[in-house]
Amino acid sequence: MVDALVADVGKPRIEAYTTEIAFTINEIDHTLKHLDAWTKPSKVKVPLTFKPGTATLRAEPLGTVCIIAPGTTRCSCCSLRSCPPWPLATPPC
Repeated sequence: MVDALVADVGKPRIEAYTTEIAFTINEIDHTLKHLDAWTKPSKVKVPLTFKPGTATLRAEPLGTVCIIAPGTTRCSCCSLRSCPPWPLATPPC
């Protein structure tokens, strides 16, 4: 990947790795690190008429995502927020 960026775009090797590959790897690591917390069921209040019942809210994916980007798009732009936490708000990390 670095060789392709050097040949196609003319970036120095260290810049190609730092701005494209390392950034993308960090995004993936961040997502994997926080995925359990983002998908953890949370307790919600139930109306008095449903007591003594309990309820939980589960975040579940709605489907599959296909990211289509032109060949000139940087790797980091394609991966950035490609798998946001549920529902659409960023949780505290």
